[in-house]
Amino acid sequence: MRLVAVRGLIDSASGPGDISALWSWLGAGRVPGGPDLDSRLRWQILLRLTALGAASRAEIEHDADRDATAAGRLSAARCRAALPDDDAKRAAWAAMLSGTLSGYELTATAQGFWQPEQAGLLAGYVPRYFAALAEVAAEAAAEGAAGLARALVRARIPAPRRGHRYRAGRRAMPGDRRPGSGFPLAAAAPGRPGRGPAPCDRGARCLLSRAF
Repeated sequence: MRLVAVRGLIDSASGPGDISALWSWLGAGRVPGGPDLDSRLRWQILLRLTALGAASRAEIEHDADRDATAAGRLSAARCRAALPDDDAKRAAWAAMLSGTLSGYELTATAQGFWQPEQAGLLAGYVPRYFAALAEVAAEAAAEGAAGLARALVRARIPAPRRGHRYRAGRRAMPGDRRPGSGFPLAAAAPGRPGRGPAPCDRGARCLLSRAF
């Protein structure tokens, strides 16, 4: 339970006092009265500091050099994508749509990319997300490239970013719609033989159900 509480504290950190505490934990290598920091906790702290604009690319690369494991490489990719500047977001967006990342790398990059605290920085990417998702889903149906499409759906926009741009983008997704619902209908879900189409509450998932 103590570890769960520490993880919750890290993810909810926001103000200057929280940022100072996280840096002190990193410096000490442990949480006061709590666990020592393993690599997973260190990366979680660094991700939070990065998303808040309190950690730099140099600090990410420093930890990446120290942790050459597969998990460390994914954590570094997640942190790079979370950097709150235009260049980092453009690079992460291009990487996500490049088709060159593994499924794990794509998921990690997308997880870092969408940060609720970076509302203004990410606003322009909300409508682009739906346009890219539709294009990727079509390509997945034609080429069997389902991994990218699934990863983009899993890395959906966080709830705090689901404003009018999100609703407009979702309404623009193609597909049949259940009268009065505003949501497309999914194709019959696996494991539901004879039960017909299943309503879907996310336009992106419904479109992808048509692709594979």
